Amino acid sequence: PCSQKFISESELEEQLRDQVTDVALPATWEKEWFEKIQERVQLDKILTEENIKRLEQKVLEIDRNQETLLDGYIDRIVDKEIYLTKKNKLFEEKQQLLEKIEKLKTNGVSWLEPFEEFSNRAFQAQKCARKTGDCEELSVFAKSVGSNFFLFNKRIKCTYKLGFHTVFSLGGKTRLATSKFSKSLLAGVERI
Repeated sequence: PCSQKFISESELEEQLRDQVTDVALPATWEKEWFEKIQERVQLDKILTEENIKRLEQKVLEIDRNQETLLDGYIDRIVDKEIYLTKKNKLFEEKQQLLEKIEKLKTNGVSWLEPFEEFSNRAFQAQKCARKTGDCEELSVFAKSVGSNFFLFNKRIKCTYKLGFHTVFSLGGKTRLATSKFSKSLLAGVERI
């Protein structure tokens, strides 16, 4: 049984609004934030393409080495034992490179997708918290930014999910932020 005293629905709603507001990024950052994300996506695409080309060149080099090795074996310059050892080694190297190429082609810049999703939610937080009369949407949104909600001394507490915890730990600083600060958050270079 719960030992905590109950709170009214209106108190619960207000506290959930506070929880959601605590992880909101300022709307003034949104345009620049997403421009930076798009710049990073483009840069990562270019770097991924360059890595794929570099790895494909290594595969071609291994193919040439395999041909040279086979020619040496056929011409009886390389004995069978050395030939088989080198052939297996080259084959394994080639397979590893082909797997890396496939992984790069498949995943590409997929690591940015979760960050973009987090950003969208963090910018929507303020709008959701200001909406009145839609407790269901507020509840769903709160669950998307935090988990393990519990009541302690008539206050709702939660564990913020990855990314949102960082925004929360900055406290009110995000709401008082300047453009310079927004750049530091996105780039991870400057600190307050």
